[in-house]
Amino acid sequence: MGPSKAARTLPLVTRDEFAQRVLQGENLFVRHGKVIRVPASWISKHPGGSLAILHFVGRDASDETDAYHDDDNSALIDKYAVGQVKIGNEGWEPLVPPVALGWMYQDGRWVKTATALRQGSEIMLLPSKGTGTPSAETGPTRADLEPGPCPLNRREQHQQSLAYAKLHEKVKKAGFYQCRYLGGYGPEVARYLLFATLSYVAYQYQWYIPSAFFLGLVWHQLTFTAHDLGHMGVTHNWFLDRLIAIGIADFCGGLSIGWWVDNHNIHHLVTNHPSHDPDIEHIPFFAISTHFLRSLHSSYYNITMPFDWASKVFLTVQDKLFYVVMSLARFNLYALSFGFLWRSRPFWNNDKSFLRGTTANRWRFAWTAEVIGLSFYAMWYIGVLRGIGSWKMALLYAYISHVTASPLHVQVWPVFLCSTLTEHL
Repeated sequence: MGPSKAARTLPLVTRDEFAQRVLQGENLFVRHGKVIRVPASWISKHPGGSLAILHFVGRDASDETDAYHDDDNSALIDKYAVGQVKIGNEGWEPLVPPVALGWMYQDGRWVKTATALRQGSEIMLLPSKGTGTPSAETGPTRADLEPGPCPLNRREQHQQSLAYAKLHEKVKKAGFYQCRYLGGYGPEVARYLLFATLSYVAYQYQWYIPSAFFLGLVWHQLTFTAHDLGHMGVTHNWFLDRLIAIGIADFCGGLSIGWWVDNHNIHHLVTNHPSHDPDIEHIPFFAISTHFLRSLHSSYYNITMPFDWASKVFLTVQDKLFYVVMSLARFNLYALSFGFLWRSRPFWNNDKSFLRGTTANRWRFAWTAEVIGLSFYAMWYIGVLRGIGSWKMALLYAYISHVTASPLHVQVWPVFLCSTLTEHL
């Protein structure tokens, strides 16, 4: 994987040439007028997840790459430029990413991932002029990549993008992205330690219910700092922020920060899209859009979410089940965390080059630290429950500690939509 030479003149790539290269399996996106080519060997190694790149194939990712990378990494991205495009007053006219059409390019051929592909918003980020009916032999067509009618004004969108870039630079120069460690996170750490101390002291006096309550507060509050670390918003160094986040999320909370970052990045890039944002994909229990009232494909989980009998039963009472299910949501996060680490394990990866290089070594270290962290969490929390001596009180302790942390899940879900959706069922 060799970066292009910065000194050479980049050839002009027409939009049709760009589309043809995408159809040939190249992962191309636009960044500040340059055509960036991401080698296929790097897709699975991207620290932000492969879908973060695939969702922007054929599109202008200038704002997103600026927001997600520091200056050094941004300069590294530009080294993989293979051409340049003309950016007019309306910006780059986007193509429809193949992943949004239910296609993945693997081993030299297109593979259909969506088993229930439909024309329209169920699967697509942008409406397509194509038929939306994939063939496992041919892959997407040129017409499929061409966007259909869209209510958004491209000129207005481009002006908003330019305004964002100016604001971004202004905020950087003002130093507002730099954290005040002592004055900013100092009070946060003091509050975490207070709740943890209260939980420990109450446990020692066998006041198990107050102890569980304060432990739940620790989990709830720690999540906000883990969120900032996951966005590289504290030290702005990926390795340092990830290391601290592992200590908070994995060792203290039993949740994989790697899973959360992978999931949350996609949420920010394709926010609230039924087929692509995993943060809103909770069939059969919840649906916040009528798009879920039919079977649709999840590009994140690579499964078809069926609108079956279970969905028809649970969705009619989702407004009544909401708080009950949310009180137990943390248990689901445990399962998602272990599942993510199992799927992303590096040691059995057939691509041996994955185990070389600074980035790969850091990722491998972080993965190993997460496995150790989740194992450590399981040992200390199970030890806490066993130390109570009564299985009934242990179950109550586990429930109270998890319920106390559940407002975190409630606040990120629009409850009013859960009640209004029942009118369509």
